[in-house]
Amino acid sequence: MRFVKTAKLFMVSCFAMMLVSCGGGGSTDSGGNIAPVSADIPVSVAVAAGVRSNVNEISVNAAELGSRIYECAYTHGTISLIRVDGKPEEYLRTDIPKSSVDGLSKRKLEEIATGYRNEILAQFAEYGMAKYPEADTLDAIRLAANSLKTVSEGDKYLVVVDSGLATAGYLNFAADDLFNTATEDIVDELVRNMAVPDLTGVKVIWLYAGETAEPQERLSEVQKAKLIEIWEAVLREGNATEIEFRPDSPSSTPYTGLPSVSLIKGGDRSIDVEPISRIVLDSSTVTFKPDQAEFENPERAKAAIYKVAETLLAHPENKVYIAGCTASFPGREDSCLTLSEERAETVMNELVNDGVPFSQMKVVGFGSAAPWRVNDLDDNGNQIEEYAKQNRCVVVLDYFDPEYGEWIEDYLN
Repeated sequence: MRFVKTAKLFMVSCFAMMLVSCGGGGSTDSGGNIAPVSADIPVSVAVAAGVRSNVNEISVNAAELGSRIYECAYTHGTISLIRVDGKPEEYLRTDIPKSSVDGLSKRKLEEIATGYRNEILAQFAEYGMAKYPEADTLDAIRLAANSLKTVSEGDKYLVVVDSGLATAGYLNFAADDLFNTATEDIVDELVRNMAVPDLTGVKVIWLYAGETAEPQERLSEVQKAKLIEIWEAVLREGNATEIEFRPDSPSSTPYTGLPSVSLIKGGDRSIDVEPISRIVLDSSTVTFKPDQAEFENPERAKAAIYKVAETLLAHPENKVYIAGCTASFPGREDSCLTLSEERAETVMNELVNDGVPFSQMKVVGFGSAAPWRVNDLDDNGNQIEEYAKQNRCVVVLDYFDPEYGEWIEDYLN
C-alpha cells in the first residue's frame, strides 16, 4: 500500500471520520465500525465513486463506504478504489496484510483495522476526485468487476457511490434517450457489444443513484426509477449475487472546480391535475342551528354532503379546502371565525364518514371575511338577511381553484 505522510493524513482525517458510522452485520467496535464475527473469511471491496461535477459531496450518511472498507481491513481482504469520470481508473489496489504478531487482542486488531481504513479513506480523499470530463459509470464498474475477479476466496462487495447518470461510454444518458428506451433493449445491446461487466459472486451496494446537484436539473421520480431499473438489469445480467440500492441522501453541497459533465434534461416534476369545480353548501342544502356547528336538518345535510363525497372519491388526486364562512356581525369577528371553522370541521367529519380520507381535505375558517362574500350590512350596520344567508355557507374548493386557490394559500401562510 502506498502511504501518505503523517501530516497529510492528519489533514484529511476529518474526511475519513465523516465516512464512518454504524451499519451492517456483526458487532461494532468503540468507533462504531462493523466488526465481523470472524476474521477467518476475508471480505474484499471495490469502490467505484463518482466524485465529480453535477453531484453533491459524499455525506456522513454514506455508512456503507467507511464500514465496508473497515470490514475489508479487519478481515485482511483486498481493497480497490476506482475513480468514476470520463476515463475511469483504478488508482488504488492492495491486499490488507495480517499482523506479524500473534495473539493480539480483539481491541488491538480493531485499532489496526481502523488505521488501515483511515489510510484508505485518505487515499480516496486525495486521489478520488474526477480528472477528466464526463462520467463513464459502466466502465468504472467493469474495472471494479475485473479487480474482484482476481480475488480467489471470501466475500466480494462492489460499492458504487455515484448518481448513475453516465454521460460517456456504452450507457450514455446525454447522447441516447435511455429514459424512453425499453430496459430489455438496452441490456440486449450491451450483451451484443460484450459490455456487461462480469459480477459473478459479487454483492453490489449502490449509494446516491439518481441524486444530482446544480447545474444538473433534478431527475423526476419517474426518471430515478427508470435509471435504477436500467442499472439493476445490467447488474443482474452480470450475475451479481445481491443488489441493493440504498436510499441514503447526499449532502446539500455540490462539488466545485472539477471537470465538466454534460447536462441532461430533467423530467417534469409537476402534476397536471384538473381542479374540481367549486361546491357551495348554503342554506338551500346545509343549514346550521343559529350560532352552532350542528345541522338544523341532519338528513338533508348528510344527503347533500354525500354527493360531495362522491365527487371527492372520484377524484382522489385532488386535494380540497373545506372553507367555512358566516354572515357579518360587527364586533364579533373572532367568534365568527371560530364558528366558521367549527362548521367546516362538521362537514369534513361527515365526508370522512362517507369514506373521504382526512389527507384529501384541509379545514379553514374565514368567518365573515371570505373572499367571495357579499356585502350583507346596510348603512347602519344591520344585517340584510337576503345577503346574510348567502354568506352562511361551507365551500369545498380545490387547492388549485383558479380564482381563490392562491389567495387561500397566501392566507394560510
